[in-house]
Amino acid sequence: MILLFAIAFLAVVAGLALKIPFVQTYAYPLGWWSLIGFLESLCRRYGWATAFSRPILSRRNAALCFFSAALWGIFELYDVLIANWHYVAVPENPWIWMPNTFLSFATVMPAILAFENLLSGLHAFACLETRRFDLTENFLSLLVVLGWTLTILPLTQPELFFPFVWGGFTFLLEPWNYRMRDPHSILRQASEGRPGLFLRLLGSGFLCGFLWESLNYFATTKWIYTVPVIGHWKVFEMPVAGYVGFPVFGVEAYVMYRFAFNLYERCKPAGRFLLLLLGFLLIAMTFPAVAQHSFFR
Repeated sequence: MILLFAIAFLAVVAGLALKIPFVQTYAYPLGWWSLIGFLESLCRRYGWATAFSRPILSRRNAALCFFSAALWGIFELYDVLIANWHYVAVPENPWIWMPNTFLSFATVMPAILAFENLLSGLHAFACLETRRFDLTENFLSLLVVLGWTLTILPLTQPELFFPFVWGGFTFLLEPWNYRMRDPHSILRQASEGRPGLFLRLLGSGFLCGFLWESLNYFATTKWIYTVPVIGHWKVFEMPVAGYVGFPVFGVEAYVMYRFAFNLYERCKPAGRFLLLLLGFLLIAMTFPAVAQHSFFR
């Protein structure tokens, strides 16, 4: 399977290089699901942690893809106001662009997790230890207030506070992961003197960001940035300063995923139904908003 997924990913790269229209249109889902499959197969081959469990068609895996699409939808809804990016050359047939969009959004969280698992398997930052510290309830509450502030400010003056979208949910939700005694909480591991997870997520975010931008640049169905002030100097389509945001997003995406996962695991069936309903509502709001303000504006 490792070789199969590697060949599939290289075929996408070759298709972009040769400017094959089909590959240029669907490069994102084709490339990223091939890459995720390669990383997952590699990690499983060496007995490392994986984002997806076995069997592959399990409720847990479906939930990961579903929550990935729903959680990324939050950022797409933000973009309706902050207008930092838009998409071009999207197929107009809704029976094509809707599943293509879902499959694309569903890769975000698995990609972050897959690269973090790879770095963890390679023992990146595994030996790094820091001083232990205690987190008080007052400090956790202060982080939550800061998180609310950072997530609300972009809604008030998008042109000024748009950078706060990237990182605000980390401060808002990570204290709750810690309070729910999640052993995979960034704050919990850091307080125990283990900053490795945090550092690996920064690395995972950067690796994902670089690959997101490199595949996107050579595709025809792609996103274009319209970031104010810092949008002139670019590497691929992304303004240079924007690459600082990818490591931050790697942490934020993980925190959001863990929060959704913790809630889902702790809820009774009725609570799980409401959580899934909220996810469906987010996706239902995202698709028409993206279509109107970004795809076919």
